Amino acid sequence: MIARVVDILGWRSVRGSSSKGGVRALKEIRSLTRQGFHIAHIVDGPQGPLGVIKPGLITIAQFAGSPIVPVIMSAERRWVVNSWDRFMIPKPFSRIFIRFAPPISVPRRLDADAFEALRQKIEEQIKELYVHTDNWWRSPEIVRRHFL
Repeated sequence: MIARVVDILGWRSVRGSSSKGGVRALKEIRSLTRQGFHIAHIVDGPQGPLGVIKPGLITIAQFAGSPIVPVIMSAERRWVVNSWDRFMIPKPFSRIFIRFAPPISVPRRLDADAFEALRQKIEEQIKELYVHTDNWWRSPEIVRRHFL
């Protein structure tokens, strides 16, 4: 569903995984970054578990030579799909808050321990962004100060 939306918006979707088409996808991503495209990646994969960053995110950044910029979105009013990923759909006319964390540089070479430490750091940073951002909607004075 997300790939279709991306295509409708005129962006390019690249599909691949560690078990199917991964090498081809990495080469295509590297080519797109060299052409000036920015890359977005759904980090907890197509099957979860929810909020667990897959190693592919770091591998893509290493291969493409690009930093990782964690981005999250929260909606004041939303529908949440009853699925493993708790997919969120903003309700019409709901205010949406998009947060970007500072870029994270990814060295070309990482040993297994450094790779895992970086993966966990990114995972924690994204979880914290969600917690803080979702709390905004519970605090009317903060919402008024920043949105009205």
